[in-house]
Amino acid sequence: MNKPKNKKKDKVDNVKNITKIKDKRKKIPISAGVFIYDKERMNYVYGGTYKEYMSLMAPQLVQMEMIKYTREIGLKIYDFGGISGDFNPHSPNYGVYEFKRGFGGYVVEYIGEFNLILHKFQYKTFDITYYILRKIRTILFKIKGFFKK
Repeated sequence: MNKPKNKKKDKVDNVKNITKIKDKRKKIPISAGVFIYDKERMNYVYGGTYKEYMSLMAPQLVQMEMIKYTREIGLKIYDFGGISGDFNPHSPNYGVYEFKRGFGGYVVEYIGEFNLILHKFQYKTFDITYYILRKIRTILFKIKGFFKK
């Protein structure tokens, strides 16, 4: 059974976290996004946040500021970009959908995407190499994090 959240305690913990960050560095970019806009819409292309600072809710602040900016420059559409389309709460990408839905938007379905494979051997070689490189990168980040502690 989950305990009810204590909002006052959460706020105090966030203040403590912010204090720790200020102690380490004067300024630290903990969240960022890449946005492209045209005459009709602002498109959120990519974003990232340091995992250890997720409790500070910086991605939400980035989105809110960009939504405000979108309105300031007269655009009517703020496009959060794609979601997996799997709306099952147990889906691994459901959190992305929940994050974007939390801003009050709605789902617009576009045509999908696919890979047109012209050279099966080259494609399979690339696919396997990419998979191996991602695994190596994950292992290296875990090792690097282990030695930071």
